[in-house]
Amino acid sequence: MSRCAIAVLGLALAGCGPGRQTPPVIGADTAAKRAAQAQAWHQGAATITADLLVRIKPAGRDALTFTVNIWSPADGRIRLQVSKVGVSGFDALIQPDGAFTVVSREDDVVDDDLERVFAADLGAGAALARLVEELKLGPLPAAAGFAADGGILTALDPATGLSVAIAFAEQPEQIASKSWRDPAGAEQMRLDYARYKTFDGLQRPSLMTISIPGRDGEYLVRVQDLNVVPSISDGRMRLSVPEGRPHLAFDAFLKRLGE
Repeated sequence: MSRCAIAVLGLALAGCGPGRQTPPVIGADTAAKRAAQAQAWHQGAATITADLLVRIKPAGRDALTFTVNIWSPADGRIRLQVSKVGVSGFDALIQPDGAFTVVSREDDVVDDDLERVFAADLGAGAALARLVEELKLGPLPAAAGFAADGGILTALDPATGLSVAIAFAEQPEQIASKSWRDPAGAEQMRLDYARYKTFDGLQRPSLMTISIPGRDGEYLVRVQDLNVVPSISDGRMRLSVPEGRPHLAFDAFLKRLGE
């Protein structure tokens, strides 16, 4: 399983930090007003549970479909369970500062840090995009302000340090796509949104297509269930780490999961 695949599957999906939403400045700026309207329509939640299907189709290879279960309280921790029939799965706990622990079904253990693990995949000064924040806050980033550029909203994404370009769908308030760009304007990643549904009072696209320039293949995230909950128990968030097992380096762990 490739580093990019595992990122989409679980760890980059979790990202790091709780992702607090900062309301845009509202005034004469019509871009800020439209962003505020979209944020109000999407609604946000601090504590969620979610069930996803993630389909990974590398170029020239068979597709893999994984079930991903997510629990994330307001403090920014993320608990993951990733499984696939016939393929080794894993459980993970990601802390708000990006430190994570992964335990495979074979009791292999990894302790590492998201930013260190994916440093080679990130541009200078950039951090991981947070798909869990997409579930909590919706497609609009937690930006302090927005600008309009030919009908596209632009902003600085505080989660990644990159600029984002947001295109609206034909239906008011719905978002069609969001792309992250480096300081030179080159696209680093793109999310295309489709099939909006209401999940426990939250308006969310139930299908997200992830595109990464320079990487062939298809990455689809389907939201099957999304619930707003008052809290998540310590027992649910706890990750059981087997005693006496050697702790693997992250790359060695990927090899154990299998190409």
